[in-house]
Amino acid sequence: MAAERAEPRRLRKDAELNRVRIIAAAREVFRDGGTAATLNDVARHAGVGVATVYRRFADKDELVDALFDDIVDTAERVTRAGLAEPDAWVGMTTALEQVCEVQAMDRGLREVMLGTGRGSQRREQMRARVGPLLDELIARAKQQGKLRADIVPRTSPPSS
Repeated sequence: MAAERAEPRRLRKDAELNRVRIIAAAREVFRDGGTAATLNDVARHAGVGVATVYRRFADKDELVDALFDDIVDTAERVTRAGLAEPDAWVGMTTALEQVCEVQAMDRGLREVMLGTGRGSQRREQMRARVGPLLDELIARAKQQGKLRADIVPRTSPPSS
């Protein structure tokens, strides 16, 4: 079990740069063409050879998983920034606007989140990491009197 929890091996700087470029390219390629785009399309857009993509990601599903993890990281970072804002209303609305902006025009993200296969797992992953932060944003806004008391976070259990 300890091996499962071990931190992944750190990449060399050039390898990490390639990984970042590949994920950025995948985001753009999938945003514009959906997840039907190929790893060749991603490699070409990233300015690397397809073998470089395959060294980092065994297949397109692994790349999509890494891209989704990056999107969840972004949503979490934006939501935490909203929590750091002293005015709860400003923090909540800014965080929601930024998360919606990331999602609004991203065809590939919609396919990843709503599609078949691992879509439900991915939605649950997003809820698990970002949901409690959103709940906290809502609670703070209510506490400061900036949000109606009858607004209930979606992730909260139903009241009896």
